[in-house]
Amino acid sequence: MFDWSARRAVERDPDEYLPVGYPISGYCDHAGGSTIGRIDVGLKSSYLIGRATGCDIVLDHASVSRQHALLVHHHTGKMMIKDLGSAHGTVVDGQRLRTGTWLELCEGSVVRFGASTKSYVARGRDLSHFLL
Repeated sequence: MFDWSARRAVERDPDEYLPVGYPISGYCDHAGGSTIGRIDVGLKSSYLIGRATGCDIVLDHASVSRQHALLVHHHTGKMMIKDLGSAHGTVVDGQRLRTGTWLELCEGSVVRFGASTKSYVARGRDLSHFLL
């Protein structure tokens, strides 16, 4: 069981992002146990997640908003996520994020977007990949 109290929710934007190309590694996977894909999120300082074709990570599900969430690498090396006001929400480790509130992801954090049944698990030393 994940200790939710150990997490820090941040009410304001992270003050700095890591520069593009910051050398980190990791991955994210499907929480059901079997990995069905891998998304590298260690190549850029931020990733826009949503249904729109212009997003960095495009999720093809009707309940995912066009611009659903933002994933960033903070200058401290932490990975943070926030919901951008999506209609169906973003859930991390079973807790729905409040719109606009940053949350630090940890190794093994399970993230779901909207009503999609796909889960994304943050993996790797520096959380730079999602497996699905």
